[in-house]
Amino acid sequence: MVRNGFMDFMIISDERKHFKVKNNLWFWKWNSTEDWHTLKEGETNYFWYYGYRINFLGLFPNIYYL
Repeated sequence: MVRNGFMDFMIISDERKHFKVKNNLWFWKWNSTEDWHTLKEGETNYFWYYGYRINFLGLFPNIYYL
């Protein structure tokens, strides 16, 4: 998804929940783009996330561990 000229990498679960994959200073996570590219459709993947989906603000939960 492109928003304001920046690329946002997203994952959509089987339950139709949307999650954003991005770098994170708090968890010292700098390779999120590489993690996103290694995922394959149809495989089972487990991840940890934080945050809530707030529709009117356009916010998504963030994945910090794949």
